[in-house]
Amino acid sequence: MDFKIKIFQLLTCFTFVYGGVALGAELKYYKGEVRVLRGALELPVQPNLTLKHNDKLRLGAKSLAIIVTKASTVKISEHSTYILDLRQPEILSGTLSKGSLVVQFLKSKLIKQLNKDKLESKILKIQTRSASIAVRGTKFFTYTGVKIGSVLTVESGIVDFKGKQQNKAIKLNDKTSSLTNENEKALRPREFGFEKDINWNFESNNKEDNLEHNPRLYAKLEKTWEDYKTEQTTEWKNHKSDLENKWKNIFKD
Repeated sequence: MDFKIKIFQLLTCFTFVYGGVALGAELKYYKGEVRVLRGALELPVQPNLTLKHNDKLRLGAKSLAIIVTKASTVKISEHSTYILDLRQPEILSGTLSKGSLVVQFLKSKLIKQLNKDKLESKILKIQTRSASIAVRGTKFFTYTGVKIGSVLTVESGIVDFKGKQQNKAIKLNDKTSSLTNENEKALRPREFGFEKDINWNFESNNKEDNLEHNPRLYAKLEKTWEDYKTEQTTEWKNHKSDLENKWKNIFKD
């Protein structure tokens, strides 16, 4: 009897320490129009609201939300829809249907009981309509729009970025960006210029403008997308012209 009681106590402790973290995250901060949907139920939004696996957040204009687990923080900006994936303890993965996120994953804050091999296998993943992002410990920004593909900017660390039509991911490191093209393939990493308008801050000091991105950011992202499409069209035309000239020269000889 005593043995059964001890087993029950251990299981209860395990569920409290690990199960709670695995199944829940906390809405640390929010402003504006923030909706939290759990299946068909819409939850009343309040500070420190506990969020669970598969909860969906929808943000309206001039809105913002910050969600935290022990090892990860996600800042969701206006006009965004994000579905939480909390299957890994202490790690806040998810699916970004539209809008933008700033994500920080600190592997050093994971539970100390994990050995080195298990720590290495812990990955935070973000899915968008056209790409997948895999992170082993870093801070990054990602955006997906109605017309634009997926954008990824890495502030620090290394991130794997894979378009849906790619067999292999590319790696981005500090201060570089990439985006998926119309064929859903990630383009070579580089700096585009919009990076300086990303707000990497997670801490509010009650100022209205200390968490939001620069209002010019999204227009710059759209322009980057259009410029890249034009650049790709030009490159393809030049490539086609070069091939035609080569064939002409072959037949001349």
